[in-house]
Amino acid sequence: MNLNVEMRMAGKRTGVKSSFPLLTTKILPPRIPPESIERPRLFALLPQVRAKQLTVIKAPAGFGKTSLAVAWAERLRGMDSRVAWVGLDRDDDVPTRLLYYAAHALRRACDGLGSSVIDMIAEISLLPIETAISTLINELAELDEDNRVSCCSRSHA
Repeated sequence: MNLNVEMRMAGKRTGVKSSFPLLTTKILPPRIPPESIERPRLFALLPQVRAKQLTVIKAPAGFGKTSLAVAWAERLRGMDSRVAWVGLDRDDDVPTRLLYYAAHALRRACDGLGSSVIDMIAEISLLPIETAISTLINELAELDEDNRVSCCSRSHA
């Protein structure tokens, strides 16, 4: 199924046509109820998380992975870190779709970072995934050390 949907960002038309509709809830962290369980031992790991390029939270369903990731994301934002969020599900096993959402999340977190990848994906339906990935990596490499990006994701497998 190839949809041709006009993208909207923050309620405004972007003028870019895409084969993937943008589901905004995939690039926003979910709301966690205020009565969530505090996990001081895991929150104490946040300085280590901030220093790493990748942190994996692994636990069975229902053990609070998403709640922890949202709490870490909120605390990182409070430390002036930029945080990009991508919610993953079964439909995201298509590399171009995953990259499309990752680029949107990064654009939201970093004032335009990833826009060129979004435009490429929107305009060239047969774009080699390597081209888009290389472009996004190059944009990330141009960020200075003070503008690191933390990415959070969740999977509903």
